[in-house]
Amino acid sequence: MSFTEDQGYIIMLAVTCFLIPLCVMFYCYLRVFLKVRLHKKQMERWGHNRDGERRFMRETKTARVVFTVLFVFVGCWTPFVFVYVLHTVSSIHISPTVFHCVTLIAGVHSACNPIVYIVMNRTFRNDLLRMCPGVNCGIFTCCVRHDRIQPFDTETELDVTQR
Repeated sequence: MSFTEDQGYIIMLAVTCFLIPLCVMFYCYLRVFLKVRLHKKQMERWGHNRDGERRFMRETKTARVVFTVLFVFVGCWTPFVFVYVLHTVSSIHISPTVFHCVTLIAGVHSACNPIVYIVMNRTFRNDLLRMCPGVNCGIFTCCVRHDRIQPFDTETELDVTQR
């Protein structure tokens, strides 16, 4: 019997590697959302000021990135968990091609988070470009204003003892 047919193993894997992390992430991201919403209400109540508006915009951008990361996690792992659990608890025949596709999608998740951060976070993108100046092609050229990129000083910015 292979591990894909062992019902107990697949259910344990689905719970510990998908459902529990999903619940934890959902709880944490819900807290972020509620914090952003509370801050927005406070800003409306107290009137507008520049510092408050900037802070709110940063919090909103952070919340957008966080929810995108959660959405990508769910989108990549749900098909995998669904197909494997369905295969082990029912007598439905699922083709090997489907197994390979959902496994590939789940594996692609590892590459998705850095892409999300590069696309949605200017600071992350600029720091990456400063650290790897030879990467300045393709999507990075479209997303970055080159006059904002500062040279990366490895002696001061990578020294963990200073932080």
